[in-house]
Amino acid sequence: MSLTTFFIVTAIFGPSKSAANDLNMIESINNRISACERITEHEVNMFAVDFWQRGGLPEVTQTVNKERAKKKRKTRGRFLSWFRG
Repeated sequence: MSLTTFFIVTAIFGPSKSAANDLNMIESINNRISACERITEHEVNMFAVDFWQRGGLPEVTQTVNKERAKKKRKTRGRFLSWFRG
C-alpha cells in the first residue's frame, strides 16, 4: 500500500473500524513509520490513527520507544567515554 492509499482510506471515507483493523496491524504501522522516516529523513514522533484500541499501536509505540532509548543510551555512553578520555 502507498501513503496515498492510507490518506484515501481515512480522508474520503472517514473513520472506519474495519479499515482500522488492517491499517493498525503492527506490520502496517511499522511500514508507515519506515516510509515516513525515509521520506522526511526524521524520526516519527507522532502517529495518528483512527481507533487506537484496534490493532497493535500500543505495542508498536512501546517497541519504538524502547529501541530509541537503547540507541540514545548507546550514543550517550560513547560520547561520555570519549569526553572522559
